[in-house]
Amino acid sequence: MWHNALHSPPIERRFAPFQSTAVSTLKEFAERTVMKKQTIIFSGINLVGLGLISLLILGMANQARTEQRDFYDFGDSFLFLLVAGPILIVCVLVNLYWGFQALVDFFKRRDHQALVAFSVVAVAWVSAYVIDRMIARL
Repeated sequence: MWHNALHSPPIERRFAPFQSTAVSTLKEFAERTVMKKQTIIFSGINLVGLGLISLLILGMANQARTEQRDFYDFGDSFLFLLVAGPILIVCVLVNLYWGFQALVDFFKRRDHQALVAFSVVAVAWVSAYVIDRMIARL
């Protein structure tokens, strides 16, 4: 028993499996952290766009109610397309890239973090659409 303890292999060889596991785990952690940053950035872009469009719709609806109108005119539609159009285009392009990236991560790497975040943002867009339709009703 003491003989084995005195003549044990060097420390480097005894802990080599743990070191290689730690390095691979550290690499995986770094890759997940990068994906997490990407997910946070894309979610933030979507939430900012969602908030801006909701504020625009709320302002247009309040303006129409203040003027006691029963309908929206051409100026309201033009203003909405002029202001919300670029926001919607940016969000759609970001979501196309993000959705493709999330599907690749899910099927190739078995990482579901981006797909779950993408789904939550999609539900937020649908919910905002329903709420904005209710707000904009005159």
